[in-house]
Amino acid sequence: MANYRLLVDSSCSIPAEIDEQYDYATTNLIIHLDGKEYIDRKEITTEEVLAIAKKTNTIPKTSTQSIGDLMEVMKKELEGHDHLFVLPISSKTSSEYSYMVMAVEQMGLKDKITILDSLSLVTGQGLEAIAIMEDFKKDLSVEEIIHNHEDRASRVIMDFVVDNMTWLYKGGRCSGLAYLFANTFHIHPLIHHKDGKLEVKALTRGKDITKGVKKLVDEFKEDLKNNNIDLNYPVFLAQIESEEQIKRAMKELQPLIGDKMVYATGASAVIVCHTGCETFGISYILKTPRKAK
Repeated sequence: MANYRLLVDSSCSIPAEIDEQYDYATTNLIIHLDGKEYIDRKEITTEEVLAIAKKTNTIPKTSTQSIGDLMEVMKKELEGHDHLFVLPISSKTSSEYSYMVMAVEQMGLKDKITILDSLSLVTGQGLEAIAIMEDFKKDLSVEEIIHNHEDRASRVIMDFVVDNMTWLYKGGRCSGLAYLFANTFHIHPLIHHKDGKLEVKALTRGKDITKGVKKLVDEFKEDLKNNNIDLNYPVFLAQIESEEQIKRAMKELQPLIGDKMVYATGASAVIVCHTGCETFGISYILKTPRKAK
């Protein structure tokens, strides 16, 4: 059996109950806040990012590691393995993917290291990481693992609702028009990863994100009703300052698919740098991609 290794980045979130079942490596993204740099998941937490940003009235920014640093990480993780698969945040969302591709090219290790485009982030990225590691157990070839990933990536749902679009806009993740419209009318946008890009799929109004969460849960229930959810994989719920929303969603979803299928987790500090406070997300894998409406 081939000895494969998986490397993800720190934007990837897998609930603790499942995370402990897998062995993989993580490379960390960088957070820039109030004139200082922090290593995501190692030197700063989500709560600390929000506290510093509020105190200093600054919006954090993020960056990937240098090509040289990425080369060192990938060389280290390749040691003792036949092949290294790397699953960074979506290439349409971050420059990290292109940096990793350049790093592999400079090392001359394209036959030993494959950079896979997750087309997702957070728990969507986490679900795909799990699926890849499950493929490792099947003694598949490198080509088969790549094929399976590319097929699944189009079926991974990563939808989330944010309280407002200020940080998404300041970080260059949404248009000025969408930002102005949403904030002017106190609207909570529902964000969808489509073909690896973030897009506003719907808008809800209210004092908080409750209506947006309900819409995401209802969409899940519709996919379930249509027998279009691949229950070979779990359902992940992610939150930032939205614990009560998670509890309500868990209470609604667990009776439908079982409490061993729905897991909750938080998002890394690098993600909060773009979403800001009060965020709820849901991730699962479809059997077939949703038809465009």
